[in-house]
Amino acid sequence: MRKQWLLTLMGVLVGVLLSMASTVREAEGQAECPKLENRLLGLTQAANPEQYALLQGFYYEKEETTKGDSVMWVRLVIELHKADDSLPTGYALRFEGRYEHLVQLLSRVADLCALSNEVQVAYVRPPVGPLPDGSSQGK
Repeated sequence: MRKQWLLTLMGVLVGVLLSMASTVREAEGQAECPKLENRLLGLTQAANPEQYALLQGFYYEKEETTKGDSVMWVRLVIELHKADDSLPTGYALRFEGRYEHLVQLLSRVADLCALSNEVQVAYVRPPVGPLPDGSSQGK
């Protein structure tokens, strides 16, 4: 009985320590990337980014490089400060569409923090899925 109690206590302590480490890592990341949405920040810090992306419902692509490495791309929306702002340069971005100050694209996961810190970027977030407007009613 005492051994079981001790094992349970150790399990709880390990869980608390891991949670604290995760919170510290997230807080540090948020300080470095304040304009990056929390779930995208989590993707940059995940031990298994592909599994994390699946759990979060992100659209992503993996690409093999000539060196045999893989690069992970994720779909996101960059909110620019103004509608006439241009996208930051120096990044491999796969443009998908734009409406006023909102730009949807694919970006390398490794570039997310730096991209969000660009001066013309107000915020970087996942895209919002399509929402029914209720007007067509299937007609």
